[in-house]
Amino acid sequence: MPLLTQTEQRRFEADILRRVFETLIDRIGRAEALKVIGEATRDVAREAGKALAESCDTTPNLPHFATVVNTWRSGRSLDIGKFEIGLDKMRVVIKRCAHIDAYRELGLPDDLACQLACVREEAFAEGYSTRLSFKRPTSICQDNKLCELIYTWK
Repeated sequence: MPLLTQTEQRRFEADILRRVFETLIDRIGRAEALKVIGEATRDVAREAGKALAESCDTTPNLPHFATVVNTWRSGRSLDIGKFEIGLDKMRVVIKRCAHIDAYRELGLPDDLACQLACVREEAFAEGYSTRLSFKRPTSICQDNKLCELIYTWK
């Protein structure tokens, strides 16, 4: 059986979580439902960041963390317009996010789509190392033309 691309996996997860979200809205309200979905999404991302750190042959470091960009590019999950890495900073500019495209095709509301996509990067960085911080000045999910991801190694 062929492996799913990252976007196919996210689409599958989103379809299930949309149904969970709708059930949660009826039971605890929209704001709490978004909070629960966001927490679960961050937990999964944090675990993935930790797994990436554990795959490092040395202690976790920014160049090793930057290898995740290859995963993001695979299966055309993200179209990366600019990738820059220095001694203590990595900047990624995303021109198109196939995850957001898929969520919109599924009819997910934007607030849910953002909880499934945009909360991951910071939690992923946290899971990788406490020395890594994250900032996102712009987001496609919030109707910007680009996502800018900035990671800083302290």
